[in-house]
Amino acid sequence: MAFSDLAGLATGLCLGASSLYLRIAMRSEPIAKVIWFVAVFGVATLGPWAIPSLLAALSKEPVAWSGLLLFLAAGLSGQVIGRAFLYSCIAQIGPSLGTAYKNAVPLITALFAWTVLGERVTAPAAFGIGAVVAGIFVIALFQARPSYRPAPGVPVAAAREGAFVKLPPGLALGIGAVLFYAASDLLRKGGMDVLPSPILGAWLGNLLTFAVISAHLVVTKRLPGLASWNRGALGALLVASAFITAGYVLFLVGVAAAGVAVTSALAAVEPLAALAVGKAFYRDQEPITPRQIPGVVLVVAGVALILAG
Repeated sequence: MAFSDLAGLATGLCLGASSLYLRIAMRSEPIAKVIWFVAVFGVATLGPWAIPSLLAALSKEPVAWSGLLLFLAAGLSGQVIGRAFLYSCIAQIGPSLGTAYKNAVPLITALFAWTVLGERVTAPAAFGIGAVVAGIFVIALFQARPSYRPAPGVPVAAAREGAFVKLPPGLALGIGAVLFYAASDLLRKGGMDVLPSPILGAWLGNLLTFAVISAHLVVTKRLPGLASWNRGALGALLVASAFITAGYVLFLVGVAAAGVAVTSALAAVEPLAALAVGKAFYRDQEPITPRQIPGVVLVVAGVALILAG
């Protein structure tokens, strides 16, 4: 197995494991603060390697402005908007179900990579896409009743009775996450084509995320101080942030070596990693119905076919 294949698989494992710790943190911390913390962690830990790369890129003529802008746009699409949708989805329906919706990202990414970027389409890959879509449909169709945490002071029963939705819980949030994450993948691919630096690309995405979310928290007067953090949430966020930062760097390594369609498909093992970690450490809060198992199997088979193609 090539290193690029391992990078794609490792991305899914990192992001899947992170979703468990994100939900633990979101028990007591709002989503904006969670996103802000993850961005701060990425900026701080990648900075010592990214800043010299940025200075070197700026010193060259001509400056690769398009690559820098594409990385920033990828951060806005995936790490700000897409992440907000995904974390809201995880908070509502749990890590393995929340990340399962994100499995549709390889479908959108591959279609645009093949039609717009010219990456090769094969018959096994086409069947794999169909299997992934079918698996996502099965998982969403037979979604178990999610655990629900109402606003403070609102009884659980009253909150459930008053929350009438026509779509399955989390579906709209999952679709939003899919679209913005797919766009982010394609923008990262464009950035890597112009400026092949995975650490710089991940750092710029985190930097823009930090700036946008900090501005939001300042305007809403909710910029967090250290004293305001729940200690349990802070520990969970440190672990989740480490997994997420490593996952984004590994994703860009895979994109540079194997292309965005293959890497995105390999990273689709994310919900299976979330399921495994959730079953081991979080089993009472993460219901999975037997009727969803065929969906998981279809997703895994689809990823295998895409990889084989």
